[in-house]
Amino acid sequence: TYVGDPIEAEALAGQYWRKKGSGKISVGSVKGNIGHANTAAGAMGFAKAAMCVYEGVLVPSGSSSEGSVNPLLSHRLEASNMELQRVFEPWTGSPRVATVSALGIGGTNAHVIIESGPQLPRARSPASEGHPIYIALSSYDQEGLQEEARALTE
Repeated sequence: TYVGDPIEAEALAGQYWRKKGSGKISVGSVKGNIGHANTAAGAMGFAKAAMCVYEGVLVPSGSSSEGSVNPLLSHRLEASNMELQRVFEPWTGSPRVATVSALGIGGTNAHVIIESGPQLPRARSPASEGHPIYIALSSYDQEGLQEEARALTE
């Protein structure tokens, strides 16, 4: 929101602020990518951040053109090392760390920190070795179970 964005940025800056020039902190939102998700906004932000950490890619907010950004937020970002992520770019360095804040209008607030794990060699899947793969299906009744099984074969 017009008033809430800079307040949230101020809170984050209080925790993560470093002098400008000491390495950027990329800031983004999922709302510009998918619209306002209401009560699912935190979960959607978590999904976006987790995929960015996993894939090693910084993803822009959907509507982050110069004129579309809250001017109060822009002013706060300019005073810190936080930058609105405007383009896709590789996320270099390790570990990759992302945070997600979900500040609800009803007072339910959450902050999550996501960090990449160590790079491990990819294990060969049992399927590549000719072993059977077990898939668990769940349904309320036999008909639903058969429908699930059919859907997997299509």
